[in-house]
Amino acid sequence: MSASFLRSGTLLGHYTSLKSAIAIIENGTIRLNSMSRMNDPKETASWILDVELPSNREILFNDRCAGDKISRQCREIAKLACFSMDSATEIDSPVLHHARYGALGRCFANAPMWNHYAEKHQGVCLVFEKSSLERCIVTQLGKSFVHMGAVDYKDEPYIVDRWSYAYRYSADSYLHLGLEAYSDLFVRSACQEIFFTKQKDWSYEREFRVLAIDQVEGPVSFRFGNSLRYVILGAEFFKGDDSELSFNRSRLSELALGRFGIDELEFKNHILRIKQNI
Repeated sequence: MSASFLRSGTLLGHYTSLKSAIAIIENGTIRLNSMSRMNDPKETASWILDVELPSNREILFNDRCAGDKISRQCREIAKLACFSMDSATEIDSPVLHHARYGALGRCFANAPMWNHYAEKHQGVCLVFEKSSLERCIVTQLGKSFVHMGAVDYKDEPYIVDRWSYAYRYSADSYLHLGLEAYSDLFVRSACQEIFFTKQKDWSYEREFRVLAIDQVEGPVSFRFGNSLRYVILGAEFFKGDDSELSFNRSRLSELALGRFGIDELEFKNHILRIKQNI
């Protein structure tokens, strides 16, 4: 792995399966999916929204399903892509630059992430240069609302979550704008608290998120250009030898050859580290 990219904070890792990694590299794109594809039940389940009643009390607001409609619409138009950040800091740089332990604290050496998102260490982590990836996102998705940043991990009682401004909608604005326009506004105003806040149980992910609003059903994509720098193979990547696995491994090597750095991880006792250059 090139020393020029070992500095902490320069990389973002995307954990995925071998098949998905091949598709991403072949297409040169990353997809942002709706919240229905997320793993946190807080995000996949319908929100319980309170209503701020119309200021004009003569207006009868009896749409009892408005909260559910807004919840569904917002979770559909909010498209997300997720990455993992470094946990190491610049203080750790002497350790990070040690040739045999260059994986320590890096975005591509998060053992739970390998287990949960990359086929139990048999998949791949695609490693992007953060600043370059951000430029691609802004250039291609900048016409819509885009928000990028680290997820904030904190625990709050249900009552705080329930009555926060983020989970309350305005009947006035809903009636004036209609479902689509108001849902767009709702996502923008509640972006940080709803989409960039998770319980501390998820903090191991060290998640960096990209959110874009798109009214079209289904995912949206952007081309990542030259921001993909490394392809990291899991510690169990070469486990199994059926024909499909062998074909996909060969295909990945062909795609990466001469374009990206490619490394394999291994466990040394309980530590994930770079095994060798391939």
